[in-house]
Order: sequence, then structure tokens, then C-alpha cells
Amino acid sequence: MADSKASVDHSPPVVLCLAAGRSQRPVIEQARALGFQVIGVDKDPHAAAAHLCHQMIPLSTHDPMPIIQALQNSSMGQPLGAVLNRSSGPPVVTAAVINQAFGLPGVPAHRARQILNKDLMREECERQNLSVVKHQTAEKFSDLCAENIPLPCVMKPALSLVGKHGVVVVETSDHLAVAFDQAKSASMTGKVLVEDYLPGHDVSVIGFFNHGKLEILALLDEINQLHSDGTVSGRAMAVPSRFANGPQAESITQLTQEVAEAFELQHTPLLLSCRVPKNGRPQLMEIHLDMGGDKIMDVLLPAAGQFDALQYMIQAQASPIKMEAPPHWNPTAVVFQEGAGLISDRTHHLLKASSTAELEQLLGEVPKP
Repeated sequence: MADSKASVDHSPPVVLCLAAGRSQRPVIEQARALGFQVIGVDKDPHAAAAHLCHQMIPLSTHDPMPIIQALQNSSMGQPLGAVLNRSSGPPVVTAAVINQAFGLPGVPAHRARQILNKDLMREECERQNLSVVKHQTAEKFSDLCAENIPLPCVMKPALSLVGKHGVVVVETSDHLAVAFDQAKSASMTGKVLVEDYLPGHDVSVIGFFNHGKLEILALLDEINQLHSDGTVSGRAMAVPSRFANGPQAESITQLTQEVAEAFELQHTPLLLSCRVPKNGRPQLMEIHLDMGGDKIMDVLLPAAGQFDALQYMIQAQASPIKMEAPPHWNPTAVVFQEGAGLISDRTHHLLKASSTAELEQLLGEVPKP
């Protein structure tokens, strides 16, 4: 006689990791350690971390529809619980579309597209009266009126795959056309942003919107290197920010909340970058809806405190978890060596200090290229 009891599926919860390269390895390892079944997506079935995934889908992370079809045809055992993404490029939109297709909380796909494309993001910010650096967008240099461009200015690609690639600070009018071409060559859309140069400090908010509630992990200082030819490269990331315990922290948090409301951010990782001018209001620069690269999650924050930020990010996306209290960070910086390509691929070293003031001094003593 057959057993009348219904069979119970004890398969572990399922998460999807967009890409399975070296940058995703810490994410996949942490997800497995938390008991998740990991399905990896990468056009290279032999990517560096592919062997760590329980299943692999050999497709591009830039096109969501074939991934959705593959997931619907797969034998996952359990419903899809979360989409994990560490890329700030097109996979941001892929994640949003997949979340929507499987009824998971996240960000509306059209908002993800706006955020991904800096020109569209800036236009929406201006439409909603958010504090954003003044700019104009062009596909051809001839579309700009050079006489009306305030100097110094910054030219950057509207969408690029490598951070700081194609970003040029222009101080003289005879450098405008060359800088425009540099920015355009790095732009995936062919569009270039020409924005006012705003003296000040670059600060990033790293956190998570947990069903509409902002949970801030840290305020970070981003230290960039301006080279003699006007190009810019990432030099270091430091935590906590020099503004973390000052009056500007409230303004930065308020700007982050305004951005969330404007772009309907409900359930997503967040890295928001802004420029804080002297005696002025923070100005929005960029929004990223990923778990963060630049060695923040897997090098900087683990060295600065006891809170496991990567573990929290994965758990928050896949299960109902809330941060009990803001983490405490000891003054720490990760300093990158010069080089081409992704910052996450460069060699680095750590600096630790007893105070943010001491850390700033140590960073000032680091030899510059």
C-alpha cells in the first residue's frame, strides 16, 4: 500500500548569482555557507567560480529573457529566493527583470534602466528636484557649445563597464574636444556627460533597502587620483567617512531617502555616491544597485570591523532579516596600486589607524603615482 503522506522537498533555498567569475567567488562561497543552493549564470561555463555553483546556466548576464526561460525549465527543487548581483553594469537591469518575473521584491525594471544610464538618471533627478551635479549630455562634440561650458568641468561616459574609465577633468578649452573623445570611447551608449566640476569630497553610502526601509552599513570616503593629463583613477576607499559623525551625515542620509522614493527602491543593495562641497549640500553623483566591488565587501569592511556585511547582504535579499544596530567600523582604508581595468583586479594594501584624522594623515603620506 502506497504511503498516503505527501512527500516533503527538503532541498535548500535557491539563489541565482549573476556571473561566476573571480569577483563572484566570495558571494557564491558565502551563499553556500549559509545553506543556499546556488545557480550561476555566466556565458563562460568554465568561469573561475563556476565549479562552486550547484547548477550553471551558460548564458550572458546582459539578457534576462533567456535566463528566465532556463530557470522556468530547470529543476530547482525550491522556488527562486533571490537574485545576487555584484556588477554595476547591465546585470543590474537583468536582476530587476528576473525579480519581477518571479514575483520577488526589488526595483522596477524601468527604474533600474534609468539608474544604470547616468544621463537618464540625472534627467530624472532634475525632474524630481533632487540635488544633483549640473550637467549636459551629448553624443557629438559639435552638439555642445564650447563657449558655454564652465571650466573646469568633468567629462565622463554615460554608461561604462569599468569605473573611472573615460573620466577626464578639463581645465582649459583646448582640451575639451580630446577629453570628449576619451569619454565617448569608454561609453557603451556613445553618450557623454559634461558636468560642472564641484570641489569637495566624494562620499558613498553603502546599505540595503529592506522592504522600503534604509539600513546603512557605512559611509565611505572615496579617494581618487587626478593625473596630469586630467584622467582620474580610484586610489583608495576609507571607512568610516570623515562625515560619518558630523552634520553632513544627516544630509547624506536624507538625499539617499529622497533617491529611494524617486526611483521606487524597495528591496535592493545600494551604493550611492555623492560629492560633498565645502559648506554646501551633498550633490548626487551615481547610484549603484549591486553588492559592491572595489574590494569593499570582501577586503575593506572585514578588516574594519566584526560585522559580516557580505553575509548580511545575501541574507537580506533572500530571507526576512533586519539589522539590529548600525555596525561599528575602525578607521581603515584599502589602497589600490595603479593599473588598467577593474579596481577589484588590482593589488592593494590596508591602512589602519586609531582615528579618522590619523587615517587621513596616513592616506596623505601614501606615495602618489
